[in-house]
Amino acid sequence: MRKITQIFIYSIVVLGFFMSSGCKKKSLISFNIQVSQQFTIQSTNPIQLPFSILIPDVQTNSNAEFEKNDSRVEYVKEIKLNEFRLQIESPIDQSFDFLKEIEIFIASEGLDEIRLASKFDINNNARTLDLDCETNDFSAYLKKESFKLRVRTVLRKTINKDIKILSNQNFRVKAGLKD
Repeated sequence: MRKITQIFIYSIVVLGFFMSSGCKKKSLISFNIQVSQQFTIQSTNPIQLPFSILIPDVQTNSNAEFEKNDSRVEYVKEIKLNEFRLQIESPIDQSFDFLKEIEIFIASEGLDEIRLASKFDINNNARTLDLDCETNDFSAYLKKESFKLRVRTVLRKTINKDIKILSNQNFRVKAGLKD
């Protein structure tokens, strides 16, 4: 009987030790980061041939976003692209019927360029276009102070005026809470 009592007490002590000395697991939170950027497709671009448009550096402001959501850059687990929407700002009467395909690439200092979103065989007479998002983890790019976007397009038909397009990206962040 004494041996059973000793084993029972020993088991409780060991269990208590593991429960109290285990690593404190951080709670995960999720929040969105919105990024917007404007670019122009010029009227002089060739039809049926791919061409690229380089967009100036996009400032992420991600550290402020992490802080606002009670997290820090080192606690970010992953950042996925949820939505990439293009909207024609001008001319007013323009739709996306001129566009055959589009790919958007992301790059940052010390990181390779990878595809962020794309759309092929576009048949859209609307002023907005939702692209197909890549499923990669983009946290390495959004943890940086800035990143670059490159737009690769193929036109379906000639355009007579420059087309100004606003791109809106919605990134979903999963991160641990700060201490």
